[in-house]
Amino acid sequence: MPAVIVSAAVGVFTYIPDFLAPRSTTWVAGVLFTLLFVMILALYRRPPRWPAVTISLALFWVVVFVGGVRYGTGLDYTETAFTLAMVASLSAVVSTFDRRDVGILVGGILVVCGIQLAFAVAETFLGLSAPRGYGTRSGSTFDVNELLPWTGRAPGTFGHAIPLGLFMAVAALLVLFHLRRLRLSVRIGMAALFVLGLMLSGTRSALLSVVIALLFGLCSSRLTRHYLAWRLATCLAALGFGVFSGVSELVSSLGLEGTGSLDHRLAALDALDKLFGRSVPELLFGSGAGSISRLFDLGLLQTDNFTAVDNQWVTLFALGGFVGVGCVVGALVASFRGIPPTVRPALISMFLMFFSFDLFDRLSTLVLFVAILGCGSLGRWRAEEEDRRPAPGAAGSPEVPVGGTRGR
Repeated sequence: MPAVIVSAAVGVFTYIPDFLAPRSTTWVAGVLFTLLFVMILALYRRPPRWPAVTISLALFWVVVFVGGVRYGTGLDYTETAFTLAMVASLSAVVSTFDRRDVGILVGGILVVCGIQLAFAVAETFLGLSAPRGYGTRSGSTFDVNELLPWTGRAPGTFGHAIPLGLFMAVAALLVLFHLRRLRLSVRIGMAALFVLGLMLSGTRSALLSVVIALLFGLCSSRLTRHYLAWRLATCLAALGFGVFSGVSELVSSLGLEGTGSLDHRLAALDALDKLFGRSVPELLFGSGAGSISRLFDLGLLQTDNFTAVDNQWVTLFALGGFVGVGCVVGALVASFRGIPPTVRPALISMFLMFFSFDLFDRLSTLVLFVAILGCGSLGRWRAEEEDRRPAPGAAGSPEVPVGGTRGR
């Protein structure tokens, strides 16, 4: 039941992009799921004694909340407190998951991503009007798709193409590495469908994150230890795909002027120099809730009249300073150490997206990130190592267990 509720939260927030949906809708859904998470913790399960991932994430939002005294309004305080409660309770619930729960969660995420894939295909090939449009515009596909120039970018139900690309990236990696009961050929075919969805979104950064996470997963695990030729061929294919697709275009554009999207993201890195010029308290604890718009006004962030940072690390430093960044890094390190090897590539992909997208700005991507990140608490239950399992690839081979016996 807890894993089903978490999966439902991931699904519901793909239909409520908080920057487009009425604020009341977002609040109702968020409060409802927060209450459900708290009820699970109070009546059904209790989390580990010290879930490091949960504590680290909660501390970040506490730092942002306290720092809001500088620029924040009452609404900023309320939204930050709301996010803190939902993120902490969601992470705490996931920290209680065992092997079976993680399987249900992954299955739920894949169902959600499959629905989004269907929307993307319908928007691209059938002309279905995107439920949330694209920003303030209505239509099926939008702007120029650099990965598939013959069509525009499909947004699914997110109201923006990048969250769709991120969800498709996570789904492709979960299919390849976690669904080990399926034949390798079936997994590759399913992953290819999700990569198609990613390409329909036109999200080059998500494609790059998939390539890097795929290579990491293949080279750092023994999922293909009895298929050395498969491993070599797959690595070469992934490298070739990255070089000769949108990844090569992204990399080659590093030396060009006026590339818009890339220039904006490079400007986010340049903004760090200006953010380092803040007072010592703001360097340590950030500018707090509600400060991003004020920092744009002060010229401390990009000055291209586009008021989105598009770099989660820069946003974290702006909001929470060194302490806030340290909290999120601590959560990532704690999760990376304990997360099941079959889920780790998906976490790596989301981590890489930090460099080109503000995951925390949208509840859809934030909820997915916290759900994946929270699986790192499974290390507390002494998850068995991947190399203890029989070789995968054949139908019916058992999955890697991701949670051991709970010693409560």
